[in-house]
Amino acid sequence: DAEQKYRRGKSLLQRGLLPRESFDEAEAKFNAALAAHDLAMQNVENLRAELERNKAALALAEKKLTDSVIRAPFGGLVRERNVTQGQYLRVQTPVIVPFIWRGTASAIANRLRGTEISGWDSTFWNLAHWYREA
Repeated sequence: DAEQKYRRGKSLLQRGLLPRESFDEAEAKFNAALAAHDLAMQNVENLRAELERNKAALALAEKKLTDSVIRAPFGGLVRERNVTQGQYLRVQTPVIVPFIWRGTASAIANRLRGTEISGWDSTFWNLAHWYREA
């Protein structure tokens, strides 16, 4: 609306049909509308950047939360706990001494190979070597 009035006023001013004062008023409104538009666009860009920062902060917080939980890669019971809750740990710090529970029943598929049973605490001790026969 302000742009239309500005363009129309400029055309009428050039033909001598509009007083300079009326054109100056339309021009001021147009320039104010442009400034408001530019400010709104800048605000949108700032909000987008803030959204990206917040997404990154959320991802980092979720990773820190995941890293703060200790999970064993096997089932069993804890025989001895070497740390206390809230204690800071370094990488490879022993946390617990596990007491591994052996399952009472085990079964192996006929086509599964590399599954030798041994004297280890688990029948799955060599799981990385298992493969399915073609």
